[in-house]
Amino acid sequence: MTLQIPFLRARWFTTANKQNDLIVIHDMEYPERWDAAEQVARYFATMSAASKASAHYCIDNNSIVQCVLDKDVAYAAPGANHDGIHLEHAGYAAQRPVEWADPYSSAELAISASLAAQLCQKYGIPPEFVAAPGLKVNHRGITTHAEVSRAFKQTTHTDPGVNFPIDHYIDMVRNEMMGPPKEVHTVVNAPVVTILSHQSWGPAAYIQVGADGGTFSWGGAPNFGSLGNVQLNSPVVDGAVTPTAKAILFSAQMVASSTLVTLLMLSKGAWAVRR
Repeated sequence: MTLQIPFLRARWFTTANKQNDLIVIHDMEYPERWDAAEQVARYFATMSAASKASAHYCIDNNSIVQCVLDKDVAYAAPGANHDGIHLEHAGYAAQRPVEWADPYSSAELAISASLAAQLCQKYGIPPEFVAAPGLKVNHRGITTHAEVSRAFKQTTHTDPGVNFPIDHYIDMVRNEMMGPPKEVHTVVNAPVVTILSHQSWGPAAYIQVGADGGTFSWGGAPNFGSLGNVQLNSPVVDGAVTPTAKAILFSAQMVASSTLVTLLMLSKGAWAVRR
């Protein structure tokens, strides 16, 4: 997803050159309006000295507005301000699961996940959830204002709420970081004899196996390598994935002895013969 992000500078922030280790998820406590990002960004731009709050990005179902540069410190969640990038989302911490899954929130989270993926890639932030214990020992990743409150006890904020779909959100971020499916294989030079898949690879991932022992990985499936220059007495006729998905198996019929030989392909392209 290509993001066009206007900038409206928040009034309160600290100029810095900080290291970004966290992406912190917030909700605005503001209605799910079509212009929520713009309205809350204006609020940050004109906030009085009595409040002094800000965030790096405001997000709604159709737009993002940046309010603080990534390198600068936003006043968003004490304890994670000096190493976090803070994302504000339209909605409320009290929202039910069904409300986080409605069309507005679904569009909003898709836009947010695309932004978070770009930030993770830019700053080397792992797309992993960090709970309060991890925050205390400087783990890097994606967290919430609620976890920051639990870890550092400098605020009592609980956003984005217990029903925010954080696991689904992080899966969306990971999918955005993967980008479109890419082939990870050599040129096809033999017929494909079977297609392998495993639930741990995801629904769109699979490996094609050629009669010569070549493998062709698609949709994020791992690349186990190919048999390369190994000379087979007969073509590969079948294949399987081991239960742990750490290796794949090829079967080939030996012409002279009529023995079915299993070739074990390991994760780095090593192989062994089993009879």
